[in-house]
Amino acid sequence: MGRGNKTHGMKKTRTYKAWESMRRRCFNPRAVNYENYGGRSITVCDAWSRFENFLADMGECPDGLTLERNNTNGNYEPGNCRWATPVEQTRNRRITATIEIDGRTRVLGEVCAERGVSAHLVHCRLRSGWPVNDRLFMPSLRTSLGA
Repeated sequence: MGRGNKTHGMKKTRTYKAWESMRRRCFNPRAVNYENYGGRSITVCDAWSRFENFLADMGECPDGLTLERNNTNGNYEPGNCRWATPVEQTRNRRITATIEIDGRTRVLGEVCAERGVSAHLVHCRLRSGWPVNDRLFMPSLRTSLGA
């Protein structure tokens, strides 16, 4: 009688489910988000076709975190992935507005929150052609007057 394949025993873990979801998004055209991953030619590195290699590179998924690609246009591979919080994931989306300020590219919503001004107001000002400077982040006259 032959021996069955040895398994890693992690099929029901968060880490395995993250690996499985990553592969599904990239390789299964019927997957819910395929058009945002495989449909955009985002793929998984060859080494990560085996769960054991993914686990060795990424470690176990900590509670409350999910798999994220640092470069949202890049592939799933060791240098481009990490475990991230939902807030970090939200800030690292293709549609997240960024702004060049103080020589760094920052998430616009973070800068607005730090400076106590509405991100919507700043978006409107930018669309109206305001330059990126301290005036951009001044509270509106309504807010200042308590209206």
